[in-house]
Formats: sequence, structure tokens, C-alpha cells
Amino acid sequence: DYARVDLRLRLSDGMPMVLDVNPNCDISPKGEGGFSHAARMAGVEYPQLLLRLLTLTQRRKNRQEAAHLAPPASLVR
Repeated sequence: DYARVDLRLRLSDGMPMVLDVNPNCDISPKGEGGFSHAARMAGVEYPQLLLRLLTLTQRRKNRQEAAHLAPPASLVR
């Protein structure tokens, strides 16, 4: 799971303003204007970025499967 939110600070008071929310942004390694570039600027190289996305996705999947297999709360003592 990933997305990119573009923000700008208003000059008059520094208030952050949301310009765009992109839930399916470019994550290619050469995406100089995209998600991978922002990660690189934060010190996260492309292989680390992909591993992090895969790890978070697997954790979410495991939680969903565990919730699906759990007995209904009314049956748990």
C-alpha cells in the first residue's frame, strides 16, 4: 500500500495545503518526480522501498487472514 500526497505551504501563514492525492502513483526506480524519488530524498533507496512495501502488504494480509479465521467475539470467553 502506498500513495503520494502533494502539499504546498501557504506563504501568508505556512498552512499546509493539499494539492493532490495520488493513490496509484509511479513507483518506478527512475520516477524522478514520483514516489521513489521522495523515498530516495528521505534516505530510502529503491530496493529498501520495495521491500518495505512488500513487508507492510504481507503484514496486512496476515492480519486480515487472522481476523477472518478468528471465532466470533460471542464465542470467545
